[in-house]
Amino acid sequence: MAKYCTQCGNELREEDNFCRVCGKSVSSEPFSNNTNVVVSSETNTAKVLAIIGFILSFFGFELIISLISVVLCVIAIKKSHGSKDSLKGLAIAGIIINVLKLLFIILVAVLLYIGIYNSSFLFR
Repeated sequence: MAKYCTQCGNELREEDNFCRVCGKSVSSEPFSNNTNVVVSSETNTAKVLAIIGFILSFFGFELIISLISVVLCVIAIKKSHGSKDSLKGLAIAGIIINVLKLLFIILVAVLLYIGIYNSSFLFR
């Protein structure tokens, strides 16, 4: 059965005392099984989704891009599983930016409606 580093998921040889990829000592703790590799992969997926969601939150005021960004950030938070380095804060920041953008769009729309309504009232 293959053995993997608990830090990065790299496959280890029986005689390895340190991981060849991340340098973590493996001699004092038991080797992990394949389930930790899957968790590591999910954590990496959560990181990627958080970064993409955060970056998308800065693009334009299109509603679809904002919704995609929020969905990616929410999925990143769900997939993080309480990991220390999951970039959960970045995903939360992406959600906050999108909510502020949406509130700004609503405010502008209301102000435009009021302005158009009042100007049409004056010219009757």
